Amino acid sequence: KVGTAINLMGKAFGAVAAITAGGAMFGKSVDESLKLTSQANSLGKQLGITATEASVLNVALDDCHVSSETMGVANAKLVKTLGTNEGAFKNLGVATRDSNGNFRSSLDIMTDTNTKLLTFKEGVDRNIEGQKIYGKSWGEIQGILKLTADKMEAARQKAEELGLVVSKQNVEAAHAYKDAMNDMGDVMTAIAKVIGDAIMPILTDLANTFSQIGPKAVLVMKGAMLELVSVFYG
Repeated sequence: KVGTAINLMGKAFGAVAAITAGGAMFGKSVDESLKLTSQANSLGKQLGITATEASVLNVALDDCHVSSETMGVANAKLVKTLGTNEGAFKNLGVATRDSNGNFRSSLDIMTDTNTKLLTFKEGVDRNIEGQKIYGKSWGEIQGILKLTADKMEAARQKAEELGLVVSKQNVEAAHAYKDAMNDMGDVMTAIAKVIGDAIMPILTDLANTFSQIGPKAVLVMKGAMLELVSVFYG
């Protein structure tokens, strides 16, 4: 009876394992999709753009060999300059606000700014103008100049062709997936608790039984081994 019960439990666990193993086959693909969506969503919030636009930006940054960290530093410096010296952009001929008087997205301002900075002679002339916008970090982040409106448009076409654009539906699907996985984790934990609560007293009694018969069992085994040894020698 015990053997039959354990066999049934084994089949039940086997069924669950088969389902979860099937999901694990695609785990890396799911993780990559979630990672892409999460990065785009986070970058979009940071720059005040949609996740879709941010996903295109990620492709552009890769093509420019510029890290997201460098982009973050450059954006922070640019926004700081917008708040303290908006005139620096106007002197370059870069529009900072839309027709309603609101600031344009920092990404649009950055790409236009970079395009203007590239018109200055490389070296002292460009460094002076670059520092007016990006501050003391200019020396470390000047690779961001590769990020222009033309580069963004090329990245957009590439992202659309490869299916790398993150849509609003992708973001919603990612949230739904995470919520579902969390709920499933709760269920699996609950199942484990039910099993543990039922099995724990049995294993406790079994352990106590072994402890009680332990000395006798040792003597019986010792006698059996002595007999076996004598047979070997004989």
